Amino acid sequence: MVTYNQHLFDSQWATVQNDLTHALSQLAAVRQNLQNRADALLKRGAKPSVESVERKCDQILHRQPLRQLVQTTVTQGLAGVPQLAYQADPTAQQALTDTCWGKTLLITGHKHWTDAQVIRAYRSQFVIEEISHEMKDRRIGTWWPLRHWTDSKIQVHGLYCTIAVLLRALLCRRVQQAGLRLSMAGLLEKLGRIQQVINVYPARRAGQTVTE
Repeated sequence: MVTYNQHLFDSQWATVQNDLTHALSQLAAVRQNLQNRADALLKRGAKPSVESVERKCDQILHRQPLRQLVQTTVTQGLAGVPQLAYQADPTAQQALTDTCWGKTLLITGHKHWTDAQVIRAYRSQFVIEEISHEMKDRRIGTWWPLRHWTDSKIQVHGLYCTIAVLLRALLCRRVQQAGLRLSMAGLLEKLGRIQQVINVYPARRAGQTVTE
């Protein structure tokens, strides 16, 4: 399945245009230096070769997909000084716009899922990524500090850390169901301010309430 996201397209387009502008500026500087050397205006340093200029061009166009968007030609010029010619390829840019940018290819083995279910599952991966990030966070995480060295104790540590993550997720869900829009960090910060808790239990007998 192929999906399209306008925000992803806009981000990729802006990134490529910025890289393209920077690369064309660098290529212009290389071409000007070669021309200055051919005109004997630049005499310092080692004399460039066709191979060295080609390597320089490869370095400038190392980011994808610049090699597809810019065509370069290095030839041996007068006085043994290489000459560089380059140009942006609008046809290649249009081809990438039509086929790649903003698009994501999703592959799944869940043949019984609908298109909407596949897309929803893919776009929900960030939830798992956030949980993993929270577990490793040394301020609010559950995994650290790890003060164990043997495999058995580390496994037990991992078990109760996972239980803690599940309990926190349940707590966060209850809070959100109550209409409070809080992140996990914000929720834990507010809970950390609580200094007193009063537990109210059901009455044992009519008209009697037990508190602690």
